[in-house]
Amino acid sequence: MLIAAIPFVGPVFFVFIDAPPVLPLSEQAKPFPKGIEVYTGFGALIDALKRFFS
Repeated sequence: MLIAAIPFVGPVFFVFIDAPPVLPLSEQAKPFPKGIEVYTGFGALIDALKRFFS
């Protein structure tokens, strides 16, 4: 019964006992500026693999 309670007690323990510190709003994740691409694609990786295995 104690082992069955671990999935329920663990998250409660984490949230209320060992929660990470809350960052101030000024330090939280900021949106990316316009014109910056987050996903650049796999083109560079594929080209590097082609050169490596050729």
